[in-house]
Amino acid sequence: ADTTHIDGAAGDYFHVVEPAENEEHGMTRRPLFDSCASWWTQGTGHGDHRIALAMSAAGGRYGHVIFPGVAHGPAVRLAEALLRQFGGADGWAERVFYSDDGSTAVEVAIKMALRKYEQTHPPAPGTSLAMLAQEGCYHGDTLGCMDVAAAGDFNEGQHPWYEPRGLFLRVPRIAFRQKTLGVEWEGGSAAFDSIRDAMDVAGRLASPLYHEYTRSI
Repeated sequence: ADTTHIDGAAGDYFHVVEPAENEEHGMTRRPLFDSCASWWTQGTGHGDHRIALAMSAAGGRYGHVIFPGVAHGPAVRLAEALLRQFGGADGWAERVFYSDDGSTAVEVAIKMALRKYEQTHPPAPGTSLAMLAQEGCYHGDTLGCMDVAAAGDFNEGQHPWYEPRGLFLRVPRIAFRQKTLGVEWEGGSAAFDSIRDAMDVAGRLASPLYHEYTRSI
């Protein structure tokens, strides 16, 4: 397959280098909209100077700090901010656990969830626990993450230990069909007037669609 050569990125665009149509000019450079946000940059875009400066300052000051029994100011302040925003009055979260990357973070979450469930709902001998996940999901490339995703291109056949350990639900999917934006689920479909309407979660929860989703699941 052809490979896209990225020379740089800023905001929502890559800067792609490719051969010029006229060979006399050698290579040419053009912008390319990063429609998938490279998975990791959706919140800020590429090349956010604030992130670059913060990372540079932290790297120059600390290099690396291992967390067992240790802490530093930026980590504590970030944990406090996360708990203020997402902890909730109902005590949904009281602590923050830092990990290396998305895949290992999911591994940690899986282990925490299984351990918590095992303590509050002791399984009968021989019981095998499974995770609830959506069909077609992808969580990462570590072994546990692969096992909580249904068989597909990212896991099946990659190694002999792969064994799906989940109950995989077919969730509603939003897509354009013949220039019309709509949502499809098992047993039905509906159209939206705009992307804003599709992303209006509160409005959809109060609409008849919510009951259709619930019945489908």
